[in-house]
Amino acid sequence: MLLFDDAQVEAFSKFVKWVSSSVMAHSKSAGDGVQSDAVPILDEKILQIVKEAVPAADDACVTLVGRCQKSRAPYLIKYDRAAGAVNTRDFAFDVSGYRLSGCYPIGEDYFQWSGTEGAEAKVNTSMLYGSPSCPHCGNATAFAACACSKLLCVGGPGEARCPWCTKNVVFGYVSSEDDGGFDVLRGQG
Repeated sequence: MLLFDDAQVEAFSKFVKWVSSSVMAHSKSAGDGVQSDAVPILDEKILQIVKEAVPAADDACVTLVGRCQKSRAPYLIKYDRAAGAVNTRDFAFDVSGYRLSGCYPIGEDYFQWSGTEGAEAKVNTSMLYGSPSCPHCGNATAFAACACSKLLCVGGPGEARCPWCTKNVVFGYVSSEDDGGFDVLRGQG
C-alpha cells in the first residue's frame, strides 16, 4: 500500500509522474517472459510504502516465490483456487485445492514492494495441483524446496546449490505413496 501524505501541488504533480512512469515500466506482460523496464525511484518525501497493511494470505490464490539456481533470478508461481465435489452413490464431499495458473519471472524490486507480514503463512503441497518449469533457465521444475524453506528450480534428481542459502542440496524422486505433502512458505502476489 502506498501513502501519499502531502497536499502541495508540486508534490501531487511528482506523484502523478511517478505513477505514470511505474505503469509504463510494468506495461510489458509478465506472461510473455519479457523483462520490464526498471521502476522509477520512489521519492520517500512524497510517497511512502506502507507494508503493514498487506493482507497475510488470499484464499482465492496461492503465490510462491522461488529463485533460479543457475541465474539466481527470482520468479513467482501462482495457483488459483479450484473447488469441486466428489459424489458417489454412497457419499459426497467437497474437494478443494489450487491449480497452477503460471510461473513468471520477476525482478529484485519485488522484495522491496512486498512486506514481511504473513511471512510465516504456509500452504501444504497436497493442496497444489501442477508444477511449473523455471521461467529463467527452463529446468524441469521450479518447485524444489531447500532445507532453508525456500523454493528453487532443478533439472531432475541430483545435487543442486540453493540460490537462497548457497548450500548444496541433494534431490531425489518423491514416492507417490506419500500423499500428505509438506508445507511451503507463501509469498505476496
